[in-house]
Amino acid sequence: MQCEITVEPGYLRADLFNRQTAEEARDALAAIAAEAGKHRCSKILISVHTSRPFFKVEQYGLRLAWRLEQ
Repeated sequence: MQCEITVEPGYLRADLFNRQTAEEARDALAAIAAEAGKHRCSKILISVHTSRPFFKVEQYGLRLAWRLEQ
């Protein structure tokens, strides 16, 4: 998996490529949340490219990832 995070005027942009597993999703979201906190950015655009779909949000721990960083 590749995760490119860039700071744009007024928002944070994250591009995820080739994400395959729940662990990769959690790692990417943790990195995105850390960068958002570092730059005090509350607006985030996440673009997902060539990745497996999310069917069960709880399986990927997405709710928990965002709660921990807020």
